[in-house]
Amino acid sequence: MDKKKDIWNKIVEVCGNDITLAKKSLQKLTSFTKKDGSEFSGYSDINKVSEKMLPNLAKKVEEKYNEYLDTMGENAND
Repeated sequence: MDKKKDIWNKIVEVCGNDITLAKKSLQKLTSFTKKDGSEFSGYSDINKVSEKMLPNLAKKVEEKYNEYLDTMGENAND
């Protein structure tokens, strides 16, 4: 599967299939402070994320996704 598509699908799943929330989450995950101290507000469109940003984004999303799966597993036992 395409890496961007995989990342996006995980974000959407964690956000309960709410596309608006997923876009906000992506934007937060891709925001950062630039070297000059200014803030980059991030991307709300996965297609605008550069190949250079993908490894870091994938790591962040994987962490969130695993937390989500852990929570879902705990809720399944209730």
